[in-house]
Amino acid sequence: MPLLNQYAGHRKLDQTLFSRGVDFTNCVLYAPLWHPRSKVSPFVSFDKTGHSITVTGAVWTPPYGRTLDGTDDYLQLADTGAGSSLNFTSQDFSIEVVLKCTLAVSYGLILSRGQTLVGGYNLAIDSAGIIYFTTRQLVADQVSEGTGFAMNSYWHLIVARQGAVAKIYRNAVEVTSVSASHINPVSYTAAAIIGRWDFTPSNYYKGIISELKVNSSFLTQSEVTQHYLAAKRRMPWANLP
Repeated sequence: MPLLNQYAGHRKLDQTLFSRGVDFTNCVLYAPLWHPRSKVSPFVSFDKTGHSITVTGAVWTPPYGRTLDGTDDYLQLADTGAGSSLNFTSQDFSIEVVLKCTLAVSYGLILSRGQTLVGGYNLAIDSAGIIYFTTRQLVADQVSEGTGFAMNSYWHLIVARQGAVAKIYRNAVEVTSVSASHINPVSYTAAAIIGRWDFTPSNYYKGIISELKVNSSFLTQSEVTQHYLAAKRRMPWANLP
C-alpha cells in the first residue's frame, strides 16, 4: 500500500490507524482524542508533523474522547510560529471533527487558529446547533449552516472545506456552500486551540470531541463520503447516522 509505505516506521504514527481507515494524505493534524495514547498531557498528535498537545481540564472519557465542560477546558498545540503546518496562505484546506455538543453555550469554538480580526480561521457551533466556519473578519468569509440541528443526543462528523467555494458537510451531506476569498495570512503567532477561542479565554466548547483532523487541501464530496464511512467503522460507539 503506497500510503502506508510512505509513512512506514514514522515514530509519530500509529500504524494500526491505516487499517482503521485514516487517510493521512495531506494531513497536517490528526488528534484522535479517543485513543489511549491521547489520555496523557501533553500527548503527540498522530500525524507526520507530530504536534505536542497540552490538555487543560478536558477529561479523557473512554472510548469517546475528551469531555469539555464549556467553562475552562481546552487543548492547546505547541507550535505557534510562521512556519507551522497549520498556517494556510492559500485557499485550500479542510477541517474534520467528530463530536457531540451539549449546546449549553452561546458560541463554542471547536478549533481556533490565529486572530480572525486580522487573519486566521475558526470552526465553531452556537447554542442552536449552527456550525460556523470563519476565515478573516469579513462576513463574506464566513460560511454557516443556516439552520441548526439536534446535537445533545447525537454524534456528528462535521467537515468544513475552504477553497474558492467554501462548504460545510454534516455526516457526508453538504449543508451549505458559498463563494469565499482565501484567508488572510496575517497574525499566526497565536497557538491553535481546540475548545476555546485562541485570542482571549472565551467561547469555550461544551461537549465531547472524539477526533480532529486538518488537511492541507480541500476534500471532494467523494473523499468526504469515504472519510465519513471510515469514521463510522473506526468509532462504532458514536453511532453516526
